Amino acid sequence: TTEKLKRKIKKMKDSIKTCLNYQKVLETEQSQFDQYKGAMQNIKTAENLIVLYKLYQEVYKQVTQIPFEQVNFDLYESKSEKLKEEIEKMNSAKKNPAVFTEISNSFNSFSPFSEELLLLYNGKMQERHWDRLFDECCKKGKYNNKITIHDLIEYNIVGNIGRIKKITEISLNEYKLESEFKEISTHWSEVHIPLANAQAKTEMTMILGPLDNLILEINDTSIRLHTLLNNPFINGIKADIQTLTDKMDNIIKILKAWQIFQPNWIIVSTMFQQEAIQQSISKQQTRFATVKRKYGAIVRHVLNNTRLINVCTFQSLLEDLQENSR
Repeated sequence: TTEKLKRKIKKMKDSIKTCLNYQKVLETEQSQFDQYKGAMQNIKTAENLIVLYKLYQEVYKQVTQIPFEQVNFDLYESKSEKLKEEIEKMNSAKKNPAVFTEISNSFNSFSPFSEELLLLYNGKMQERHWDRLFDECCKKGKYNNKITIHDLIEYNIVGNIGRIKKITEISLNEYKLESEFKEISTHWSEVHIPLANAQAKTEMTMILGPLDNLILEINDTSIRLHTLLNNPFINGIKADIQTLTDKMDNIIKILKAWQIFQPNWIIVSTMFQQEAIQQSISKQQTRFATVKRKYGAIVRHVLNNTRLINVCTFQSLLEDLQENSR
């Protein structure tokens, strides 16, 4: 190995130094031991080449074997920078082996695209963005999630930084919008309708808590969603935002209708529990029974899952509350 050869040659150093001193004393020159110097230089070159090759292998694996979306870009950049330094260091030598030239040429084939690759890496690119980029580069249908840095270079995808900047600007803005929408959607998926009595089990005992603050919050969210619908970067999730916007708008109507229905229901249901009143307004018994039956179904639905969005999925909820309030 190189290390063993290096140790053997170093053992000769003292002997050579002694010989050179003898030559100086005797004022003669038999040898300058150029072969020794050449051997030491070759060993140094070999050591540098080993370091260079190991770095190259690490970088080349990131370039050719690992899908771009799985590349450790911090590692790729740091190793590439070290590889560049090692290449520059060996370039100063008068003569280098052919393998160095091959490594250097290979590195130079992908190293100029660091800025473009970094834009793509940080661009929050989704499949639709990749498809658009490949389409604009006349490589329609070529994208897949196994694409490597080498493939991006071979397809000349990274050959136009202007195009990459344009598409990554779109993908980043869409990502920000989608993140905002996800935050809104996640929040409302966990909001529960307020109950004044958490132990309520029937339509006669379940009463909603105050709704004014909840309606204000929903209204604020509805305004945010309508604003998002006017955002130019909405294309990827327009249908989802529109669906949630419609739900929020409908929930406001439902809660306002419930605010009207609930006090009426409390009064009427209390009255119909009194036998004397039942007899005096017997003609309304059938109407009351219908309202009670419909509201009972609503209450069972609420108590099964009190999450607001789930509550408001009850079929014809708004219509039933409005009808029962008449």
